[in-house]
Amino acid sequence: SLSLSLSMPEGGSFQLRVNYVGAFGNLAAFPFERIKVLMQCQRELIRQDVKRTPYRSMTHCLQAVLHNEGWRALFRGATPNLLFNLSSHSVQYTLAAWFRQLRTQRRLDPLSTRDWVVENMATGMTAALLTVGVLYPLHYAQTRLMCDVLTPRNPLYVHQHWLHPLRDAVRKDGVLGPYRGFAVTCLSYMLKPHLHLPGLYLALQPVLVRRVPGGNSWLAGYLLAWAVSTFGTVLTYPLDVVRHRLIVSTGTPHRHRGALECAASMYKAEGVAAFVTGMTPFLIRSFVAAVAIVTAERVLRGRSGGG
Repeated sequence: SLSLSLSMPEGGSFQLRVNYVGAFGNLAAFPFERIKVLMQCQRELIRQDVKRTPYRSMTHCLQAVLHNEGWRALFRGATPNLLFNLSSHSVQYTLAAWFRQLRTQRRLDPLSTRDWVVENMATGMTAALLTVGVLYPLHYAQTRLMCDVLTPRNPLYVHQHWLHPLRDAVRKDGVLGPYRGFAVTCLSYMLKPHLHLPGLYLALQPVLVRRVPGGNSWLAGYLLAWAVSTFGTVLTYPLDVVRHRLIVSTGTPHRHRGALECAASMYKAEGVAAFVTGMTPFLIRSFVAAVAIVTAERVLRGRSGGG
């Protein structure tokens, strides 16, 4: 079987590629991320009297944002999103490399392809859970900014800066306020087979090239990125909806007591459909992010001489 080194390809340059590729992919697809979260949390916004009627479709939601807030509002919340992704990838792969180094010192034989992939995913999961524990408040701030909408009844944003939601959460709910939904996030990370798209994509891409005929083509790279991005998130999508609703209800009279209570109230009021709300913009986001990630990875690989 194919033997692979435990160290990430190109060491530090691999980590840098992950940062650039992940940031570019997330930024390119971010407008669809905001539409997705708005559709997920629209019932919470109605309960809080922020808006009166639900969005009829993804198109209706997009039109409402453009009409009331302008095209720049599609990127509202992008700053904490970029900070989270850039920081998380750096910290995660530093921790993952350290974990692998500890295991390498106790191993003499090289790993097979299967064992290499399994160990990368195991160390990546551990590193990701530790990383998200430190950086989760950025995701909290991102969600609050995305759900801070302008309407004819609410002509001003509640939060003017990404630090404002964190300050308000601490003031109303204490230091654990910005960690609302954190347990759901940890469960989601443990269930997702891909964890972070850029990292697993870049780890599996050399295997695809060596093992699959035509694996070096753009189409093969795109299909790998799309599959890695979409499959795991579809499986855990209901957890994503619950997490965002928990965050949006923080500090309000309609605050959910926990994830189970939130899920039960969603099912009672809206049925099973509540757990897949916003799936259409999510699938479009996955398509755009996969195209952007594959394109950015190939551009960076070409500039580095095919590394």
